[in-house]
Amino acid sequence: MVQSGCGAGEACYLLNQAGDTLCATAGTGALGSSCQFIDDCAGGLACLGNPAACSALCDVSHACIIGTCQDLATTAWPGLGVCQ
Repeated sequence: MVQSGCGAGEACYLLNQAGDTLCATAGTGALGSSCQFIDDCAGGLACLGNPAACSALCDVSHACIIGTCQDLATTAWPGLGVCQ
């Protein structure tokens, strides 16, 4: 997810499958760390899964560095996925 349009020290977080986003103070959670809220994770990561963990967002047309890009089926951003 492009991290633009937010203020200094903020990150852009995906709120729902409709593609709504929110600028919030950037979290500190690294890839794979446990999380409870969307802003627990660093910018470019999403708090997803059960149990929830900070996961890398991706574009389904490009390979993930680790894992496979799974489409999140958002209506606003077709092709947005998460590396799993």
